[in-house]
Amino acid sequence: LRENAESIAFYGGEQQEQQQAVQRLERLTENIAEVIRQQRNLEFFTTSYRYLIQILPGTIVAPLYFKGAVELGSVSQSYSAFNHILGDLSLIVNQFEDLARFGAGIDRLGEFVEALRREDNEAARVAFNRMRAEMEEAKEKHSQGESKAAGSVSKGVLSSSKQPDGQPVPSFALPFS
Repeated sequence: LRENAESIAFYGGEQQEQQQAVQRLERLTENIAEVIRQQRNLEFFTTSYRYLIQILPGTIVAPLYFKGAVELGSVSQSYSAFNHILGDLSLIVNQFEDLARFGAGIDRLGEFVEALRREDNEAARVAFNRMRAEMEEAKEKHSQGESKAAGSVSKGVLSSSKQPDGQPVPSFALPFS
């Protein structure tokens, strides 16, 4: 906007530029709000999951302890075993935020690669068209040169230049020279 301020002012495009800037700002704030909502939901899920796995063994073993079916040492052993096994199985849930961040990075890289490919394709197309135009121009010049040379040959035009001693040097125009 700053780089083109003079052109914008000259053509009277202030209103359009302001609308575009407002739209970009609105999209940015909507995107940030969505990111915050997703992070909040993810934190709610992972935090409740972490607390749930701490409470779950107690809800299973506590009734057995109060009935006298197991001793207190068995309760602490069951907590330890349950937390150890569930902690290993909960690797994905515990690393979900990092995995989501990694996936988002991969998506951004994929979009970047696609943009580079589109740009490369466009550059190749421009180079190809430029080369085709140059070839057409060279072909046209060549065909014009051929017709001139063919005309000279058909007319039997010989040109001669003089040597320093005054003797003529015959030459003949070839079609591809």
